[in-house]
Amino acid sequence: MDHSHLTIEQLEDWKNLKGNFTATPNYIDLIIGIWNVISWYYKPHMWRDYSFPHSFIEDFTRHFYFPVNEVYYIVYIAIFITLLRYLFENFICKPFVNWIDLKTVDKKKFPESAWKCLFYTCTWSYCVYLLHYRYSFFREPHLIWDDWLPGMAVPFDIKLMYFVQCGFYLHSVYATLYMDYKRKDFYVMLLHHVVTMTLIFVSYATRYHKIGLIVLFVHDITDIWLELTKFLHYLGSRQNGREYPMWETAASGCFIVFTFCWCLFRLYWYPMKVLYTTGVTTAYRAYDKGCGLYGFFNGLLWILLGLNIYWLFFILQFLFRVCSGTLNNLHDVREDEDDVDGTISLTILGKVVVNLNRFKHIHCLILHDPVDTLLQQLDIDNLPYLEYLSIPDVLFRMSSMYQKLFSNRFPNLKFCNLFECETIETILPWTQTLSLCFLKIGFIDFYVYTAILSACPNLYYLKLHIFQSYLKLSDIQPHRNLRKLEIYSEIIDWYYNDQLIDNFLRCLPNLEELIIYRLISKIVDPIPDYDWLASIISIRLSLLRYFIFSLHLEYDLAFIDFITTEMRRQLRKLFLNAHKNRYQSRFIIN
Repeated sequence: MDHSHLTIEQLEDWKNLKGNFTATPNYIDLIIGIWNVISWYYKPHMWRDYSFPHSFIEDFTRHFYFPVNEVYYIVYIAIFITLLRYLFENFICKPFVNWIDLKTVDKKKFPESAWKCLFYTCTWSYCVYLLHYRYSFFREPHLIWDDWLPGMAVPFDIKLMYFVQCGFYLHSVYATLYMDYKRKDFYVMLLHHVVTMTLIFVSYATRYHKIGLIVLFVHDITDIWLELTKFLHYLGSRQNGREYPMWETAASGCFIVFTFCWCLFRLYWYPMKVLYTTGVTTAYRAYDKGCGLYGFFNGLLWILLGLNIYWLFFILQFLFRVCSGTLNNLHDVREDEDDVDGTISLTILGKVVVNLNRFKHIHCLILHDPVDTLLQQLDIDNLPYLEYLSIPDVLFRMSSMYQKLFSNRFPNLKFCNLFECETIETILPWTQTLSLCFLKIGFIDFYVYTAILSACPNLYYLKLHIFQSYLKLSDIQPHRNLRKLEIYSEIIDWYYNDQLIDNFLRCLPNLEELIIYRLISKIVDPIPDYDWLASIISIRLSLLRYFIFSLHLEYDLAFIDFITTEMRRQLRKLFLNAHKNRYQSRFIIN
């Protein structure tokens, strides 16, 4: 057969190619075959007239056949798959994970694994049908090249498989960037998707679709078991530390199957059925037909094998940790730097500068005397998984933090400690932060207090400092979820202090625990007639179960010596008589 793009010298040299191929290769056959073919293919006279990149582009365009209208189909399929995934995750997965009360971080990861498991199961099942019931490519891959021709017609059933898979990997590039949970092999996954999409796209255009079908078959099976293992593992742990060992056992069983499939399909069948066929068999059975792009295609396929070996490292790392007893249950070892059993705690002491972008998945953040740049990062960066935030000793520069805190910029924040921070005097328009349940805040007046209660409708516990305010008090809607309140006061005028406390309590009909800390420097005259807030409590707090009144003496030795044991006993008796065992009450003086 004559070929305008092959010289007579090249065809004659091809006839003298050493050795032959086998229909049942092993690893040794692969290595020897690849060596013989490369030694022949890259002889200097075979490339005498080759000029890169001109010759490569010419060779590529000679074999490439992909109508533009078919490219549109792939883009449409990618968009459809993306929309389908959004619907699947938002209307099926999210209600399900909320119903079974998964841990917060697992709620993010479960929909991704469930979606991928479903998709790979469908496509792999269709691939099994094509390779074992419609065609014999997998059993006899050496026959792939018998009817190969540039621009040959692709059967519709294979074309459908190709377009769906190419659309899926185009979608996967977008999903890795914007939808999937970020892991430390993020860039490797992007490379994997780009390489796979390129292989699928170009193999279809150059009519190497039969090889591509086998590549999909040997890879998708492991993805099914991997995603099944992961979402079964997520089902094993719930909020509040609840564990379900049966799901962890099922995940371990799936991981064993996954490991077996990885070794059989990706590390045995893939080299034997794909790499041997494209690297060795093609030289003997298709070169004279004009089958080109040998180095380009085999290079991409060997990169894919390299990625498979790279991921084998994680599998072996996992197995080692299980066998050595350093791992109690299954989890994705690619997530070690980002998440350990759904919890990461980061504590920064003093003038240390840390890039918070490296800790996007932290759940607990504690900052002691942070530098300005760190606070600025908190203002700008999003920490969507943050559940615990403590900045106990910042006196200034916190106004923007309050705006972010009370406007739901930390959507999963449950506990926040800003007790020693500056006085909140300026309130920008706050929206609601629904997740916040426990809050310790610095000096505030009644105006700020009402704004906080309005911004945090699910607040359960609040600790605060009050200071004198001359603002006109306004009405406030009842806050029915607050159950525990701690108030610190350094106001000397006890009667005025009680008026403030009364205003703070009048909107809390369901409060169950109240703790008052009051600083004194002397025993004031009206103490014998003082009712220790009993009348206010009887009017405002009908559901109160526990009350603590704590007097803190200033560090004046003469004054402390003046408070004798007998005086302490009398004060405690006056307090208990005022409250008359209507609830548990405790008086503390120190």
